Formats: sequence, C-alpha cells, structure tokens
Amino acid sequence: MAAELLTTLKQNLDVGIPPLELLQGGITLTDISRHVLLRLGARTTGAVDATTATAANG
Repeated sequence: MAAELLTTLKQNLDVGIPPLELLQGGITLTDISRHVLLRLGARTTGAVDATTATAANG
C-alpha cells in the first residue's frame, strides 16, 4: 500500500517522498500531509492543523 501511495503522489503531484519516511513507526496521515506540503513549498504551520480541526468538528 505504501508503494501505491508513493506512486500516486509522484504521478499526481510530482512529489517524491523517500520510502524510508513512510516506514517510520507511528507515521500518520497528518505526517504524510506535512511531508507533501513541505515538498510543494507550502507553509505547514496552521494549514494542516486547521484542516484537522475542521474534519474533527465536521
């Protein structure tokens, strides 16, 4: 499943994430989102947290 995720990120967003980053223990979707945003050059402070808060309250 991790290989499919990495392939999809590369194809759709042109974002390459080293496989070892996904093999860390306890990595969450929020962590993956932060990695993607960093590679896209987005500021992650508050952006992911706001999305998480909206989803949790929604």
